[in-house]
Amino acid sequence: KDVLVSYADDSSVLCSGNNGLDLRQCLTVWLNKLDIWLKNNQFTLNVDKSTFVTFVSYSDNIPNDFQLVVNDSKLERVVNCKYLGIYFDCHMKWDKHIFELIKKVKNFTFLFYKLSKVLKPVILKSMYHGLFERVINFGIIAWGGAYDKKLAKLQNKLISKMKKEYDLLAPLKIKQYFTVVLYLTTMMIVNY
Repeated sequence: KDVLVSYADDSSVLCSGNNGLDLRQCLTVWLNKLDIWLKNNQFTLNVDKSTFVTFVSYSDNIPNDFQLVVNDSKLERVVNCKYLGIYFDCHMKWDKHIFELIKKVKNFTFLFYKLSKVLKPVILKSMYHGLFERVINFGIIAWGGAYDKKLAKLQNKLISKMKKEYDLLAPLKIKQYFTVVLYLTTMMIVNY
């Protein structure tokens, strides 16, 4: 039901509850345990860098004044948070994450435009796979169902700069890649 998720120095406490009171109680217990463990191991919880988000549907009734306190300091409540490179929204929409992806991809598009004048398409192809696909594919299993046409247009611009390299087999479109990853993940779960 509730769990602590950690990777390197990033940690998240995930709790669920039927109402705001249950949620606050669960999170307070976890945060106190975490604070004690940190102190026992000569670490401190940086409350200034710590935030919390309540994932709710639009009809849920978590009060707007919902607060969490650790060591007499209030944690900031946010509507979205970045965890391990993925932006999570309180309503589990992916607008913020896709917006950030578009910003990154626009930089690639500008770079590709300039480099396409001096580099061979085969080099651009390697850059496409190393830069664009690395950024787009990260976490696609989470956000890929919220596909965005702006992102697809940017991908098409990049591919057009190296068209000669893709006469026979073009890279997968974002939606296709998401479908493949979703299928493979489902097969792994079913076979597990």
